[in-house]
Amino acid sequence: MTSLVSPPNPQPTVPVNRASDPQSQSSGPTDSLRSPLDPQSQSSGPTDSLRSPLDPQSQSSGPTDSLRSPLDPHAAGGFDPQPGVARLTHAEQARTLVHGSGRAVLSTVALDPSGYPFGSLVTYLADSFGNPWILISNMAEHTRNAKLDRRASMLVAQESLPGTDPLATARVSLVGDLAPTPPPETMRAEFLHRHPGAQVYVDFPDFSWWRLNVTAIRYVGGFGRMSWVDAADYGAAQPDPIAPHTAGICAHMNADHAAAQVKLIQHYLNKPEIISATMTSVDYLGCDFDTVTASGSLPLRLPFPTPVADSTAVRLVLVQMLKGIS
Repeated sequence: MTSLVSPPNPQPTVPVNRASDPQSQSSGPTDSLRSPLDPQSQSSGPTDSLRSPLDPQSQSSGPTDSLRSPLDPHAAGGFDPQPGVARLTHAEQARTLVHGSGRAVLSTVALDPSGYPFGSLVTYLADSFGNPWILISNMAEHTRNAKLDRRASMLVAQESLPGTDPLATARVSLVGDLAPTPPPETMRAEFLHRHPGAQVYVDFPDFSWWRLNVTAIRYVGGFGRMSWVDAADYGAAQPDPIAPHTAGICAHMNADHAAAQVKLIQHYLNKPEIISATMTSVDYLGCDFDTVTASGSLPLRLPFPTPVADSTAVRLVLVQMLKGIS
């Protein structure tokens, strides 16, 4: 049988142990701005203590709820046409979106006009706990704001395809405190790799590194799919390893294996009425399809028998599933 998935194209990730980072001390007039994963960390605002999200005594700073499936009917009104089918949690989806992007809207508390939210576009790199690091000028309004009030949020949004509704795509709001924090050399190098334009100004004396220590997360996966994500679950979750290859896998499967997709769904989901199937997404737990029946369209998810680690494993599991059809 021909290959079901194009070869993997791995992208480097940079794990950062922020809790042990000796540089994570504030250079401003406020309290020590350690990572929120440091159990000695203290809040720079009037809110609760910014303990590690992985600390069992940690308290969420937002009205968090359980991390159910994005289509779980209990997840803020979502509807799940396939109850019990394995899906990424909201924490995993939020981490995947933040890890895969590099641009965000940073909102700080403005000096002028005083107290109003001030939004600006920034580039960032997320560390291994999902905290975004940014490189910003001391002359920028958001830097001036952050020096006096560390409270901030960042909005990261999925790119929408032409002709589609952008409100149907995923986005995540990260809320926390900004800390002026020199990055480890590996983080600096990866930032410059992701954002080569920053090479021009990275060593300018008026530019400095800041980290948003995330304490609350709001994930929206589209219409009817949203929740407050617990900070501990967000920090512990891992980005989906298949995400960098999703577009290529879907394009290859739809172009070269359309008939095989129909067979897989008819057999494993017991849906003999399926006429056609278009793969719309794939992750380490399974594939999503837009399917067509004689009576109309039907979104369906095909779970894998076991989780997969990379795009090569996606090909292998799909081949085995096809071989299992009598």
